Amino acid sequence: MSETQKATLPQREAWEYCGVSRSGWFKLRAQGLLPLPIEIPHVGQRWRKADLDKWLASLKPSRKIRRSPRPAAEPAEPVAV
Repeated sequence: MSETQKATLPQREAWEYCGVSRSGWFKLRAQGLLPLPIEIPHVGQRWRKADLDKWLASLKPSRKIRRSPRPAAEPAEPVAV
């Protein structure tokens, strides 16, 4: 495996690396919002990790940070009948 291939990711690994769903990845790609892939002969399109890191760093915090789920609501007081 060449050095270029080691520093790049195929499409599936790229969307997993970015934490994006498959459908989200293709929507972003169709809108031209992803970094451009490079074409490696006899291998296909791959994304440079450095380009993906730079793209992730440029996103708004709400897109980069996964929020933890809300804590469960406090149980209500039992109602006397």
